[in-house]
Amino acid sequence: MSCDAGTLPWVHHISSRDFLPPNLVWSDEDSKRLGNINNGPLTREATKAMRKWYQLLNERRYLVGHVFYLRDYSNWQFFYFDNRDLWPYSNHFKGGPHIHLISHLWPNRTLEGVWDEFRNGNPEMKGAEHIRFHRENPGPPKL
Repeated sequence: MSCDAGTLPWVHHISSRDFLPPNLVWSDEDSKRLGNINNGPLTREATKAMRKWYQLLNERRYLVGHVFYLRDYSNWQFFYFDNRDLWPYSNHFKGGPHIHLISHLWPNRTLEGVWDEFRNGNPEMKGAEHIRFHRENPGPPKL
């Protein structure tokens, strides 16, 4: 918000999007199959829809990228993650949940190139630094 308000010298942009396998697009018919679930054993149609839903959640890739840069482009940082990066289980990073960083300090990388790579197609952002991510749960406010 500070970047958007102009109180900081940084400019901020965000990009997000979903990658879903074509065979797992959720249809109105799938929703109807789940919407008709009653107590008791699932019907064959409801079981099929439920399996598809869990497979969709497993294979989906939801990407989010944030770029911060000075107006003269001399200094920039690009942070990105997908839904799998924040999951504490079966994570590709040994440190667990994390975000990725690429910046102006990387050789042969430009802000325009990194941003275009992220926004076009399914990016394979090689060489990014992994930064551990931990959600804090501060609990209820102390009065």
